[in-house]
Formats: sequence, structure tokens, C-alpha cells
Amino acid sequence: MILFITIAICFITVIIEFFLKGKLVIIIPYGIVIPLLVLLPRFFFYPRFKNIVSATWLKHLEIILLFVVLINAPASLWFHDLGFQYDRFLHFFAAFLATLFIIRFFSPLFETRSTWYLLGILTVLVSLTFVWEGLQWSIDMFFNTYLFHDSKQIITIDFWEDISFGSLGAALAVLFTKTIPNSRPQKS
Repeated sequence: MILFITIAICFITVIIEFFLKGKLVIIIPYGIVIPLLVLLPRFFFYPRFKNIVSATWLKHLEIILLFVVLINAPASLWFHDLGFQYDRFLHFFAAFLATLFIIRFFSPLFETRSTWYLLGILTVLVSLTFVWEGLQWSIDMFFNTYLFHDSKQIITIDFWEDISFGSLGAALAVLFTKTIPNSRPQKS
């Protein structure tokens, strides 16, 4: 049910943007990319790693994905046009949650939370942030839209702010993880 709601929010976002604002390009992120990313754990992670992760793990991931889509959809629909830098909030909290989840997922595989392990995860996440932001920048520049950056802010500044706030959220999640005890996830 959670997965259905998340994908429905994506498609509702596409319908609103297309019919009310005439932005066909919204189909790329909310009609294709985000739904595929939301479905990815069901089709890849869970079947392949079902002896390591549980159905509860998958449910928790889908709740986090729902939360991330819920805070991103209003940004694409309305908040980017207002110019009050809603993006900072999005990138910080989405990166914080994603980092906590990734650490939780990979910890049982390595049975460690060593500094090098956590720095490796942080490096991968920051690198993926550069790729994701580059994709968003390219879409907005190519289609002359404001889907991913605030209309009142220069896109280059937005690009670097998004990476900075996302990196800060990921780094704080790593520090937070170092302060809690390590334990294997319970299977349901």
C-alpha cells in the first residue's frame, strides 16, 4: 500500500504539472526516474538479499521513500517558484535519511561501523549527489524549466547549495551512526 501511495504521488505530480502548467518535462523525473527508483528495492535488493534483510526492512525503506517523495513533490509543484530555498530543507533531510538507511542496510554485510566503512559510504553518497544534481541541472538547462532549482536563485548557486546541504545531512547521519550501538536487523 505504501508503495502504491508513493507512485501515485509521483503520477499526480506529473498530472498537475502537465495539465496546470504545461510542463511535459516533469514526466522524466516523476513519471519515470522516481517510480523506477521506488520500485528498485522490490525488484533487486529484497530478492537478492532476502537472507540478510527482512520484510520489515523493506517496509521501513518504503516509508522513507514515501516521506522523501512527499517532501519533494510540493517543491516541484509550488515551492521552487516561491524562491524561499525550500531545497535546503529537502537536501539536508533526504540525505540524512538516505544515509541512515544505507548504513543500516550495509552494516550487516560488513558487520562493522568502522570509520573507513562510514567514510566510504559518505564518499559514495556525495559522489551520487554530484551525479544527481548534474542530471537535474541538465534537465532544467536543456528544457528551460525550474523543476529542480528555485526560480529566484541562480542555478549554479542552487547546484552547489544542494550538494552542500545534502553532504551536511549525510555527514551528520554518519556522525549520528557512530554514536549508536551496532546490531543486526531483526527478521520478521
